[in-house]
Amino acid sequence: FTGLNVEMAAGIESVMDDLTSEDFEEIQAQDEWDGKVLANVEDYVTVRSEPSSEAEAVGRMFKGDGGEIVEEAEGWTKISSGNVEGYVSNDYLLFGEEAYNQAQEEATLTATSLTGGLRVREEASTEARILKNVEEGAKLDVVEAGGESSEWVQVEYAEDKTGFVSAEYVDVQYELGEAMTMEEIEEKEAEEKREALKQQLEAFKANGDDVTLLAALIQ
Repeated sequence: FTGLNVEMAAGIESVMDDLTSEDFEEIQAQDEWDGKVLANVEDYVTVRSEPSSEAEAVGRMFKGDGGEIVEEAEGWTKISSGNVEGYVSNDYLLFGEEAYNQAQEEATLTATSLTGGLRVREEASTEARILKNVEEGAKLDVVEAGGESSEWVQVEYAEDKTGFVSAEYVDVQYELGEAMTMEEIEEKEAEEKREALKQQLEAFKANGDDVTLLAALIQ
């Protein structure tokens, strides 16, 4: 019996010796996903206040959003993601190893602002026109990181609109998305509408057509 234990221990030691540091990191990452979920959707799934499809909608998890497991109910999981806490049907979630594997494809490179009033510029220069100022903690999708030695990061600051931020004032990491509350979704949609109208007005002004500009203002 003792000999068998020694043989098993030797076998385990041999396997451990064959594992690289990358293997250990992957095993550790998979273990961390035991308490996490990933949205398994093409668009979004509704997060509800109770484990029922009739319960109030408190937010949405979009494709690529991850979350922490708070508790489990029959056919439902209570998750915490971003500012949202509520129940999601298990039909729209991935767990454990499945979630980990899919997360490798869903994670996006994100630049998080480390300062208030971070300036998004038209070009990679401190002399370039400022397109937008973003608050501390704001997250922007990275278009091009430019490598470790680069002083600038190209980001998307609005839908289909890109600019440059100083690499000194952002933290660039691969991150999963977070769920949004219904209020956050409404605010985002309103901001997108305001931005679209602003672009329309600028285009009309450039055309110099007073009648068209008046029609746009009325709209």
